[in-house]
Amino acid sequence: MVQDLLSSKFLITLFEFHIMKSNFNEWEEAILKETPPLYYRFLQLNSMLKAMEIDCRLSDFVKGLFLGNGVIIEYEDIYRDILNEFKIPIDDIKFNEQGDVFVSFLALYFFRKTLYHSFHESLTILRDGAGNYGNPERILKYLEIELNRKIEFIDNILCFMIDPKKRKFDAKILIEKYGYPDVDIYEIDLEWV
Repeated sequence: MVQDLLSSKFLITLFEFHIMKSNFNEWEEAILKETPPLYYRFLQLNSMLKAMEIDCRLSDFVKGLFLGNGVIIEYEDIYRDILNEFKIPIDDIKFNEQGDVFVSFLALYFFRKTLYHSFHESLTILRDGAGNYGNPERILKYLEIELNRKIEFIDNILCFMIDPKKRKFDAKILIEKYGYPDVDIYEIDLEWV
């Protein structure tokens, strides 16, 4: 995943948020205010949506409802763009209009969210236990690098689907123009634990 893309920062923040609060019905500002780590991520995510010109609620976003963003679009064109961008052969593909795009997004998003959670949990467990069983740090580092290479492909497709314009992450502009909270989210996490 290209780290300086706005869509990349958005995805990682969304994975964190979604794992911390899986119930879409509770993705409301009034409810989240009671839990600062969730609340500030929610504000960050909404400001990034505005910056990417995506006009939908966060809970609708994860359902893929941002695709098309309320305008008439050619879904076959979007799907072809994705396939072309990532050099996926398209010779005999029959398109199912919007169904292909929505299902592709949903499958990739939820698969990647699960990988994000499992990957980080597993590496933490392995690293914490490494002291008890010798020094497998080199093996863990190799595993981490190889897994990152494999999932980067999925991340790039998701980022392209979210923001084909490939906008850059610029905290200063987000803060000034889109109300992005100027906080250290990980410091807030530590204070809350």
